[in-house]
Amino acid sequence: MKIKVYDDVLLKDGRKGTLIEQYDETHFMIDVSPSATEPVFEDIGIEDIQKVIRKSNA
Repeated sequence: MKIKVYDDVLLKDGRKGTLIEQYDETHFMIDVSPSATEPVFEDIGIEDIQKVIRKSNA
């Protein structure tokens, strides 16, 4: 699975988020914020991603 920064993904736990930083080929920081006023960032591995919902043009 080819994943890059700013792709929107569905996590295996059902949450959706946007990848905002890529540490290496398999580790990312994701924004899983429920709203723009409550930022929630997490570090995840590629194994946590179920599928890419929307590919980024960046």
